[in-house]
Amino acid sequence: MDVARLSVRLLSGLAVNWDEEREIIDGADIATWRAEAAENSSDKLLPLYEEALATEQDEQQRRTLQDGRDWVAAGNAVDPRDASMCSYDAVRAELPTLLGLLDDQNPRVRTRTAYLLTWFPALADSLLPLLLGRAAHEDDAVAKATMLVAVGILGTTHLPETVIAELDAEDTLIRWAAAIAIVQTARSAAAELDGPLLDQAVAVLAAAAPAPVPATDYSLGDFHSHTADVLLALPPSPASRAAVAACLPSVRTSERAFST
Repeated sequence: MDVARLSVRLLSGLAVNWDEEREIIDGADIATWRAEAAENSSDKLLPLYEEALATEQDEQQRRTLQDGRDWVAAGNAVDPRDASMCSYDAVRAELPTLLGLLDDQNPRVRTRTAYLLTWFPALADSLLPLLLGRAAHEDDAVAKATMLVAVGILGTTHLPETVIAELDAEDTLIRWAAAIAIVQTARSAAAELDGPLLDQAVAVLAAAAPAPVPATDYSLGDFHSHTADVLLALPPSPASRAAVAACLPSVRTSERAFST
């Protein structure tokens, strides 16, 4: 495996957990993640350890508490979410140096970089034009599809004509990605989309079977599960429900509980 590609994949694993990757359609809910981390942060836990040490009589328990207290006092995370937010922030700090990988000669490096950027909604204002610009000139179907899906997840409210035009692309995966971006955008209350365009996108998703190979890495690579989850997030309609029904037979068995 290419070193750069491996490095970007590892950074994705540091930024987010695998269960969050499975639920990518909702994007990265950073505010909730930070609130969860704050519940058991080192600052909150330290006085609790010290209070317990002040009253504990058992020597073995005191040693255990002292070890925990020293670990927390050194600024180390105890709660998994607290730890994961530390690594998330570390990856975010390196993003400016990683953006150049969107122009890497290896299409898989470009793909994984676009996928990584999907997880940083706070930077959407700068990332969206960058991804749209790269997607307009991308000649690799998987890389281009990944960029288009990222645009939808990051939350644009007005899709440019270049994305809408991809609904008629020759490549099935690119048509699918454009449709996903449109459906994702339609979920925003501020989105500027007309009904016929959304209907066209839903029709494209309903027809996207079997899954193209290769597909994107979203939803842990389960193409049909990702499609179904995005459609289920729309207000119910006969067309969207029919499209979901078309997807479900192809959803991996282990993922069906999350798509129904």
